[in-house]
Amino acid sequence: MPEAVLHKISSNKAFEGELTKYKFKVGSCVPHPVAQVLIIILSLLHPTHSQSAALGGLDAQFNLFLPPNAAHAKVPVLVYLAGLTCTEDNGAQKGAFLGVASGQGIALLFPDTSPRGAGVEGETDSWDFGVGAGFYLNATNPKYATHYNMLTHITLELPQVLEAAGIPIDFKRQSIFGHSMGGHGALTLYLSSTNKQYRSASAFAPITNPTKCPWGQKAFTGYLQGGIEEAQSQYDATELIAKAKDPVHILIDYGKSDDFFLKGELLPENFLRAARESGYDEVQFADDPQALKSGRDSRTKLILVHKKFFDELPCYVMQISKSRLTDAVALTVLHILPYILEVHFPVDDSGFESGFITEIALRRLRAVSAS
Repeated sequence: MPEAVLHKISSNKAFEGELTKYKFKVGSCVPHPVAQVLIIILSLLHPTHSQSAALGGLDAQFNLFLPPNAAHAKVPVLVYLAGLTCTEDNGAQKGAFLGVASGQGIALLFPDTSPRGAGVEGETDSWDFGVGAGFYLNATNPKYATHYNMLTHITLELPQVLEAAGIPIDFKRQSIFGHSMGGHGALTLYLSSTNKQYRSASAFAPITNPTKCPWGQKAFTGYLQGGIEEAQSQYDATELIAKAKDPVHILIDYGKSDDFFLKGELLPENFLRAARESGYDEVQFADDPQALKSGRDSRTKLILVHKKFFDELPCYVMQISKSRLTDAVALTVLHILPYILEVHFPVDDSGFESGFITEIALRRLRAVSAS
């Protein structure tokens, strides 16, 4: 068996679990697309092999939080994708949700947002393209195709490396969430997965219709040989939800006072319209119904749920003030618990009232604790 590729950089105790930063070499540089395809095939057949084309031979770093119960059995995992300019450290150090995950026995995986050190001309010229802005896709433009393959890195390479290293994660029970560009990644990786890799997706201030906004258009025309047209079928959440037929488990949080929402970079209204036109049921609630009617941003929540049961949930969307991001992150962990831990329960009409989110969260926690 080839030598393990993981190298531990640092490790810290946190909430009775452990947060560890790893680095691994992901293979030698692959200058030709044909060789790149061959090495991807080899990496799938031999997951412990050090050769992989995902990031073209560069070092990759990520953070992994393991809850205390991982010492006794494999645990489910929630993947966090960070936003523009971020690294693998942002969510791990600033997310403030390790304690919630520890209490529920969920591992957290924090990948980087792009390859580092590729040396591609122009990759560091702007903050919203290139380094720190990989957009969670596989590049087809030959200029970027060797290194910028974050989709393969996250969905295939990292799970294979972790399993080969014997880390106790059950990848049959995983969900995904992210912020901004990472929210885009979470939604598209979830919706485009043909093997239902993730049980649910949650996103905060996500770029939900990137083929229609400046950030996405810049990324797709740069990374993809077919540009925006190529992106529509796999990398645009609004296009994907419009074609969705199966039940989906999605939570989206966004603030109406968010500057990037006002500038038209996020476009959640397009996603909601496409979801509705695709036939997903919806019910709207708010802590303050008058705030919802007036469009005020303060603690207003817009939730799309199935009318009867959460275990039949087709689409779950919440609107929340940007300043309450930490609360929203904690709610994401609560949101995915039924799907990761396979706990489901009905919600009767009495649940649809003021304080709805808190009540449902408590019900879910009680159900999980009793399981």
